[in-house]
Amino acid sequence: YKEQFRVCHNFGVNTARFSPDQTFLVAGACHAKHVAWQLPSLTRFELPAPREFTFATASGEFANDMREIEFLGDGEHFATIVRGHALFWNRHFASTGVAPNASSIRFYEGAKYALIAGDRDLKLCRREA
Repeated sequence: YKEQFRVCHNFGVNTARFSPDQTFLVAGACHAKHVAWQLPSLTRFELPAPREFTFATASGEFANDMREIEFLGDGEHFATIVRGHALFWNRHFASTGVAPNASSIRFYEGAKYALIAGDRDLKLCRREA
Protein backbone atom coordinates (compact mmCIF):
# COMPACT_ATOMS: atom_id res chain seq x y z
CA TYR A 1 0.00 0.00 0.00
CA LYS A 2 1.14 3.53 -0.75
CA GLU A 3 0.13 6.34 1.63
CA GLN A 4 -2.40 8.63 -0.04
CA PHE A 5 -2.97 11.20 2.67
CA ARG A 6 -2.51 11.69 6.38
CA VAL A 7 -4.92 13.27 8.84
CA CYS A 8 -3.61 14.92 11.96
CA HIS A 9 -5.99 15.72 14.80
CA ASN A 10 -5.01 17.50 17.99
CA PHE A 11 -6.96 14.97 20.03
CA GLY A 12 -6.69 11.78 17.96
CA VAL A 13 -9.06 9.76 15.80
CA ASN A 14 -11.19 7.26 17.72
CA THR A 15 -12.60 5.27 14.84
CA ALA A 16 -12.61 5.19 11.06
CA ARG A 17 -14.33 2.94 8.52
CA PHE A 18 -14.68 2.59 4.78
CA SER A 19 -18.18 2.36 3.29
CA PRO A 20 -18.99 -1.16 2.03
CA ASP A 21 -18.69 0.01 -1.59
CA GLN A 22 -15.41 1.79 -0.70
CA THR A 23 -16.54 5.13 -2.15
CA PHE A 24 -16.01 7.05 1.11
CA LEU A 25 -14.29 6.93 4.47
CA VAL A 26 -15.88 8.11 7.75
CA ALA A 27 -13.86 9.07 10.84
CA GLY A 28 -14.49 10.65 14.22
CA ALA A 29 -12.25 12.34 16.75
CA CYS A 30 -12.78 12.86 20.46
CA HIS A 31 -13.31 16.61 20.10
CA ALA A 32 -16.58 16.24 18.16
CA LYS A 33 -15.01 16.57 14.72
CA HIS A 34 -16.74 14.00 12.54
CA VAL A 35 -15.67 13.91 8.91
CA ALA A 36 -15.95 11.88 5.71
CA TRP A 37 -13.81 11.75 2.59
CA GLN A 38 -15.04 10.78 -0.87
CA LEU A 39 -12.77 8.35 -2.62
CA PRO A 40 -10.66 8.40 -4.68
CA SER A 41 -10.69 12.25 -4.82
CA LEU A 42 -10.23 12.56 -1.01
CA THR A 43 -12.71 15.46 -0.94
CA ARG A 44 -13.36 16.20 2.75
CA PHE A 45 -16.83 16.78 4.26
CA GLU A 46 -17.68 17.66 7.85
CA LEU A 47 -20.63 15.66 9.16
CA PRO A 48 -23.20 18.06 10.60
CA ALA A 49 -24.87 17.10 13.85
CA PRO A 50 -28.62 16.49 13.63
CA ARG A 51 -30.76 19.43 14.80
CA GLU A 52 -31.97 17.39 17.79
CA PHE A 53 -28.40 16.70 18.87
CA THR A 54 -26.33 19.29 20.69
CA PHE A 55 -23.35 19.14 22.99
CA ALA A 56 -25.80 19.69 25.86
CA THR A 57 -27.90 16.73 24.68
CA ALA A 58 -24.80 14.54 24.81
CA SER A 59 -23.76 15.64 28.30
CA GLY A 60 -21.74 18.46 26.85
CA GLU A 61 -18.14 18.93 27.73
CA PHE A 62 -15.36 18.50 25.23
CA ALA A 63 -15.39 14.77 24.52
CA ASN A 64 -18.12 13.91 22.03
CA ASP A 65 -16.17 11.01 20.64
CA MET A 66 -17.46 8.73 17.92
CA ARG A 67 -17.23 5.14 19.11
CA GLU A 68 -18.88 3.13 16.36
CA ILE A 69 -19.71 3.39 12.65
CA GLU A 70 -22.28 1.07 11.06
CA PHE A 71 -23.30 1.08 7.40
CA LEU A 72 -26.70 0.21 5.95
CA GLY A 73 -26.36 -1.94 2.83
CA ASP A 74 -23.77 -0.56 0.43
CA GLY A 75 -23.42 2.66 2.44
CA GLU A 76 -26.55 4.49 1.29
CA HIS A 77 -27.01 5.41 4.97
CA PHE A 78 -24.78 5.07 8.01
CA ALA A 79 -24.99 5.52 11.75
CA THR A 80 -22.46 6.45 14.39
CA ILE A 81 -22.55 6.20 18.16
CA VAL A 82 -21.61 9.44 19.91
CA ARG A 83 -21.96 9.87 23.69
CA GLY A 84 -24.89 7.49 24.03
CA HIS A 85 -26.73 8.61 20.89
CA ALA A 86 -27.03 7.03 17.44
CA LEU A 87 -26.54 9.71 14.77
CA PHE A 88 -27.70 8.95 11.22
CA TRP A 89 -26.45 10.31 7.85
CA ASN A 90 -26.92 9.51 4.18
CA ARG A 91 -24.18 8.97 1.61
CA HIS A 92 -24.38 12.66 0.68
CA PHE A 93 -23.29 13.42 4.28
CA ALA A 94 -26.59 15.04 5.24
CA SER A 95 -27.89 14.40 8.75
CA THR A 96 -31.03 12.25 8.80
CA GLY A 97 -31.75 11.87 12.52
CA VAL A 98 -30.76 10.85 16.03
CA ALA A 99 -31.79 8.08 18.44
CA PRO A 100 -31.07 8.74 22.14
CA ASN A 101 -29.90 6.12 24.64
CA ALA A 102 -27.83 4.06 22.20
CA SER A 103 -24.56 2.36 23.01
CA SER A 104 -24.43 0.28 19.82
CA ILE A 105 -26.30 -0.23 16.57
CA ARG A 106 -26.38 -3.03 13.99
CA PHE A 107 -28.30 -3.38 10.73
CA TYR A 108 -29.56 -6.88 9.77
CA GLU A 109 -31.22 -8.92 7.03
CA GLY A 110 -30.59 -6.77 4.01
CA ALA A 111 -31.06 -3.60 6.09
CA LYS A 112 -34.64 -4.52 6.98
CA TYR A 113 -33.97 -4.33 10.74
CA ALA A 114 -31.85 -2.21 13.04
CA LEU A 115 -30.95 -3.27 16.54
CA ILE A 116 -30.13 -0.40 18.91
CA ALA A 117 -28.74 -1.32 22.31
CA GLY A 118 -28.83 1.20 25.14
CA ASP A 119 -27.85 1.22 28.79
CA ARG A 120 -31.13 -0.29 29.98
CA ASP A 121 -32.99 -1.31 26.86
CA LEU A 122 -32.83 -2.96 23.47
CA LYS A 123 -34.76 -1.55 20.50
CA LEU A 124 -35.58 -3.57 17.41
CA CYS A 125 -36.57 -1.25 14.58
CA ARG A 126 -38.06 -2.31 11.25
CA ARG A 127 -37.49 -0.22 8.15
CA GLU A 128 -40.79 1.14 6.79
CA ALA A 129 -39.76 1.89 3.22
